[in-house]
Amino acid sequence: MLFLILPLMFLAQTSFSQAPVSVRTVFVKPGISIPVFGHWGDLDSGFKPSLSGSAMFIKDIDEGLSWGIESGYDLPHKNRNNNIKVSVFNISPVLFSWLGLAERKKYVYLGPGIYHWSSPKTSSFSSSSGTEFGLKAAAGILKKYSESLYFGAEIRFEHIFDMKGENFDLNSVNVLQFSITAAKRI
Repeated sequence: MLFLILPLMFLAQTSFSQAPVSVRTVFVKPGISIPVFGHWGDLDSGFKPSLSGSAMFIKDIDEGLSWGIESGYDLPHKNRNNNIKVSVFNISPVLFSWLGLAERKKYVYLGPGIYHWSSPKTSSFSSSSGTEFGLKAAAGILKKYSESLYFGAEIRFEHIFDMKGENFDLNSVNVLQFSITAAKRI
């Protein structure tokens, strides 16, 4: 009987003593969104960079992996030749990983997303909008300023599978975003 009780006591003691620490982090990221590649990013007839912003919530699953959700918005990108403007809203679940687990200074994440773009009516073009799937991948670095407040920078690549409206057909769209990051542990 003692041979059965001792392993159970050891198992119970180790499971309670190694309970994972659940850390939640909120990110706020203002930045600039730059169209790249294809018709969207063409320097002669593509679209111009615009200001962007996003917010993200991350909850640790274990020591190496976290999950979360990110939402972002690009102010209208103006076409270089026409008076077409396109703004993009997105929402994405993400898989997130801290690099250097003890310090939590560097991170990477990726995820699929839903992207809604809209183009308002102008004097020459009618309004149009659409919703499409896409992907994102990002990397960032943070510096600790207080017990739970961090500041840093992030670079993010986003790919929208198809952006086609009444006034244009851009096929796939790629955006490179540079952001200043503020993060708070809650």
